[in-house]
Amino acid sequence: SIYRISGQNLYLARFIQAIMGAINCCLIFFLASIVFNRMSGIIAGVISSLYWPFIAFEAKFLPVNLAIFFSILMIVLMYKFLEKKNALWIFISGVSLALASIARANILLFFPLLLFWLFFNFLKNKKYFGIAILSFVLGFMLVLVPPLLKDYKTTKEFMPVQNNYAIGIY
Repeated sequence: SIYRISGQNLYLARFIQAIMGAINCCLIFFLASIVFNRMSGIIAGVISSLYWPFIAFEAKFLPVNLAIFFSILMIVLMYKFLEKKNALWIFISGVSLALASIARANILLFFPLLLFWLFFNFLKNKKYFGIAILSFVLGFMLVLVPPLLKDYKTTKEFMPVQNNYAIGIY
């Protein structure tokens, strides 16, 4: 999508990747600040700024860049949900996990851990756990079902792990 808009302009692609890397560092800062404290957030943000997928890599959008971005966004949104108890946050978190899994299917291995984490956060209040799971799965399926159906239509098989949807979707 980026290359369709920019054509042969590699500077725009590098600029967008740099913005995405900067947002990753900010998300890591916010996450560490929420979980630990502000100083931990600053240290984590600075350390993440030195991590190679956050730095422009020959003007290519690698699937790992997108998977990391959407995974971190998903975790921050889940913490926002725990703080605000608004189902919209967990719905968008499900959308983020689906986008991350489109870029790298092995991100789906994180899903059982999320269920376990949500279950223990809402052990006392089962109503919020049900709403959280339903919202999360709905957001996840909203993004992942269309490419799976398109793939099934052409190949008559469901193989989300073996296909790299990042090329077709992003």
